[in-house]
Amino acid sequence: QINDKLWRYLREDYCTDGQCVWAWLGDNMYMDSNNMDHKRNAYNAARNDQYYSSMGPIADPKIPVTGTWDDHDYAWNNMGKYYSCRQQSQNEFCHHFNVAESDPRHPSQGPNQQEGIYSSNLFNRPDGNPGGIHLINLDARYHRSPISARYGPCEGTSSSMLGDTQWQWLENELNRPSDVKVISSGIQVLPPTHKANTNSFCAYDGPSGTFVQANNILGEGDNSFSGTSYESWGEMPQERLKLLRLVQKSIADGNALQVIFISGDQHWAEISFKDIPSIGDIPTVRVHEVTASGIDQRWNQIIPNPNRLKLRETDSGSECALPFTYRGVVYDDCTTVDHHTPWCYTVPDDTFGGRSWGNCLPASMYSNIVSSKKNICGGDASHVCTAQANFGGISVDWEEQSVTLSILTPHDESAPVAASVSFAL
Repeated sequence: QINDKLWRYLREDYCTDGQCVWAWLGDNMYMDSNNMDHKRNAYNAARNDQYYSSMGPIADPKIPVTGTWDDHDYAWNNMGKYYSCRQQSQNEFCHHFNVAESDPRHPSQGPNQQEGIYSSNLFNRPDGNPGGIHLINLDARYHRSPISARYGPCEGTSSSMLGDTQWQWLENELNRPSDVKVISSGIQVLPPTHKANTNSFCAYDGPSGTFVQANNILGEGDNSFSGTSYESWGEMPQERLKLLRLVQKSIADGNALQVIFISGDQHWAEISFKDIPSIGDIPTVRVHEVTASGIDQRWNQIIPNPNRLKLRETDSGSECALPFTYRGVVYDDCTTVDHHTPWCYTVPDDTFGGRSWGNCLPASMYSNIVSSKKNICGGDASHVCTAQANFGGISVDWEEQSVTLSILTPHDESAPVAASVSFAL
């Protein structure tokens, strides 16, 4: 890290009420190895970074820390259950995150130690009543079947992302009532399957099989619905469909008002959404995902994601740059000033060479939109890819009964909030 701007912003600007939890989302350090001494040294180096140790969540006053892992802290690139040091790596995770000895993940549990680092925390509402925010950390590595034959023997339609025990645990967690469920995953959930070379995926079972059917059920069978070519749940669409159906049922059963996924891995940030189609008596529900990574890591590439959220759109398909300044007045949303229909600028205020603008489409379910359109790739306002660092934010306003999803880029003092939207609980 080059300075403490991210951690200072977290403490002084974002977490102003002291009611925050920080979730690490994988690749918490990079050490592709079977040597646990090397992994511990890498964890120590990350924790002892001068800026993290002095201003990060572990500094006083402390911010509670939780999270999950991904491939490069767990094992090595793209590995799952065939990594030969799974338990030893889990023990190093527990050591680094100061997991309590009474926790089922901890090695002190001996033969009863949980296999995998999945965990959950249920936080009360501000009035002390239970069932506020339910944070569920998935482990998409320990029991994960190979994505391709390169990472172990293919398991076909038996391929699993979580393993039977964790799936049952997750179903039980989703049956616990809460207002908001936040589900962390080291890899992205909502981007659709990358459609090129799908027959290379172990879970692929032919053009009429369950792989293709799962994408069709979610309305993503068309090749125009093609997401990132990097790791995601879309590489096992049967498992992704299972996850989304469980989430949909949790909402329909009254066990959640909103479900939000959080993920890392990709070296960029974005906000995604997915309308899960109705099934039987269960109606369509919309879920969201905030992807944020990394800290002093960035990936300046245009990455397709048809489920990326458009923050405030114009009739040309461009997104507004919000807020924007017109004739000395700052506008937080579209305006009819000097025009017969609502309009906005579609490039940031400090853009040189003229200002592009467009007529705004009707407002959607979202409000309090920030769409700086800085540090982005491909023109998508919520695809933040060139900032020095980024982190995601989820905040709940209990009085207003609303949720706000944000991508924060504190190193850019002109746009520390790169993208943000609010919607009703």
